[in-house]
This record gives sequence, C-alpha cells and structure tokens, in this order.
Amino acid sequence: MKIAVIQISEAGKDIANTLRRELSAKMVQRTDVGKQWTKYDAFIFIGAMGICVRTIAPYIKDKHEDPAVVCVDSMGLNAISVLSGHIGGANDLAREVAAAIGAREVI
Repeated sequence: MKIAVIQISEAGKDIANTLRRELSAKMVQRTDVGKQWTKYDAFIFIGAMGICVRTIAPYIKDKHEDPAVVCVDSMGLNAISVLSGHIGGANDLAREVAAAIGAREVI
C-alpha cells in the first residue's frame, strides 16, 4: 500500500516521523494532496479532523475509487477512519496506525 503522511502542524511532527518509518510512508504537503490524490492508496493526516475533511472534500468521488483516509489527532490519542473504510482499507489502516503509535482506533 502506497501511503502519504500529511503533517498539519508542528505538534504532529514526531507522530508523522514514526508513521513514515513504521509504514514506509512518504511525507506530502497538505497543499499537494489534490495533485497526489490518485497516486496514493492512503493518506494519513496528523492534526485537526476539520482540516483533513476540508482538504480532501474537493477530490472525493466514490468509495470504489477514493483512497483510504485516516486522521490522527496531534496528540496521537486517536486514529480515525475518515474515508473509504471498508473498501479502501481505512479501517484496517486505522488499526495499523493505532498499533504503531499506541493510539485508540476509531472506526
């Protein structure tokens, strides 16, 4: 699975680096999500859920096409399945992220 990690604020830096290492993910700037939307199987946002949702909203098409999206709060307490849970793999990815950083999975 090709995974992008988007660090929204400085507070999520350590979490983003851990996920990059543990999941062999690439760091992507939030401003580049639209350009990268079809190039990744999954996106993990580290930060506020509202920013995550506003960032992906223009690119969402269909649950059979969209990549998985998981959002982790900047304190690393919760890994939340946001988009493409079953079909796209966000539910499983949320579990994997939670295990990697010691967070709670929210599915």
